Amino acid sequence: MIRLLALFLIMGCTDKGGGTTITDGGLGGADLSPSEDQLRIDIYPSVGPEGLLKQTWIADVADGLEGITIVLEPTIVISGEVVGYRTNPLNSEVPGEDRSPVAATVRVERPGTITGTATETAEDGRFELEAPAAKGYTVSIIPEDGQRLPFTVSMDNNLSSNTDLELIDLGYGLPVYGHIRTQEGAGLQSLIVRLRDQASGVVGPASVTDSTGHYLLRAEPGLYTLEVEGQQGSALPSFDAEAKVTEGEGLALDIDIGEILPSVVSGQITGEGEAGALRDIKVRLSSRSLRGTFGELDIETETDGDGLFGRQILAGEWVASFIPPYDSVFGGVDHYFDAQPGTEFTDIGGVVLPRRVLFEGFLLDPAGSPLPNAAINAQEDGFDGYIFSATTDDDGGFAFEVPEGTMTLTASPADGSLAVTKWSIDTSRSGQTFQVIEGEEMSGVVQGPTGPVSFALIEVRTMTGELLATTLSDEAGEFTVNLSPL
Repeated sequence: MIRLLALFLIMGCTDKGGGTTITDGGLGGADLSPSEDQLRIDIYPSVGPEGLLKQTWIADVADGLEGITIVLEPTIVISGEVVGYRTNPLNSEVPGEDRSPVAATVRVERPGTITGTATETAEDGRFELEAPAAKGYTVSIIPEDGQRLPFTVSMDNNLSSNTDLELIDLGYGLPVYGHIRTQEGAGLQSLIVRLRDQASGVVGPASVTDSTGHYLLRAEPGLYTLEVEGQQGSALPSFDAEAKVTEGEGLALDIDIGEILPSVVSGQITGEGEAGALRDIKVRLSSRSLRGTFGELDIETETDGDGLFGRQILAGEWVASFIPPYDSVFGGVDHYFDAQPGTEFTDIGGVVLPRRVLFEGFLLDPAGSPLPNAAINAQEDGFDGYIFSATTDDDGGFAFEVPEGTMTLTASPADGSLAVTKWSIDTSRSGQTFQVIEGEEMSGVVQGPTGPVSFALIEVRTMTGELLATTLSDEAGEFTVNLSPL
């Protein structure tokens, strides 16, 4: 991580014209701050001669929501060359080579926003990507080969013009290695192992434990989380371990995951009424707690033509979620069960999926009048989060078939004069009346380097990504929407 930051500081991050690009400018609105009440305004410009890219403007709510001027930043080119140390085959008399081209993914991203992009290096290690000028960029370089090369991360970079990072040398890094084994000492093969940089959250390349359970990664000094997960379909848990890599030493990190107590869970899925056995039902098995070992285990499978399923799991407390296809007439259910240690088979028996129900309602405006042509979405709580949609008629009425249970209902009026309004509903209680609110007005103008940005898609979100409003800028780049209270 330090190596890339050092390059920025040493080179001054010079652009192709020779000027510095590390600035203290106001690129992209307010600084991202977890202590401030902020909104994320995502802008998707329409295709135009300026070639503006999608980008996020951060607004501090305390500064007011009316008369906001959003200045979209021009597209800049970021380029460079990634090299590292190439090791020669085992027992070769020829030493390794410094500064060999590296196959890697280069990411330039402003955390918590849609600003940024990624690319792959070419065969000669060169890369070039386009991104909006912005502040607070995290630049990461993730090599394909995590066993021989470290990844590197640099945070809080302000890039305002074309930038050539020149030569970025990943070097050789320090080894992070160890043995992942059971309580009896048996090595666990084919576990996927990665390092996550704790400061930035960036995840490095993956390695896999060998036939004896040993793994090897490389890293620069720093504080990481070692993330371990089983291969898709395996009955081996996923878990994390703290990994502190110190200068000149590397890290030996052996992990004993305890006792592996396998069991096979099985059952049969049928539909309510005369439907009989159901095939192609997704079965998601999620551990609530494991016995004898630690970590978490999630396994997915599907029912066969007889509605049957069976998978190997570990001893512990589990929840099985049975999720029908989106276009099914049935809804999903959760089933809780216990897989006891020493039990070879756990049969949960027959599980019946309930039929979906007809949910009807009426939508009113703040004055109590019917609100036609509003978009209604009902999103399932849990399972796969299916979204069911309808449009209100002239009387404000709407109806759709949805799974029985709790859902989040969202009403989006046809224009931005009323706020997008949400409710938590119980779909077994049909025939309710819902009233949208006027909300608080947000207004502003979207400008580019040469003038207004017309007909851009604008999405207003919370900093956690929840959508509050959607609109388009007009020909003059202006927009107005109403937001629900934050």
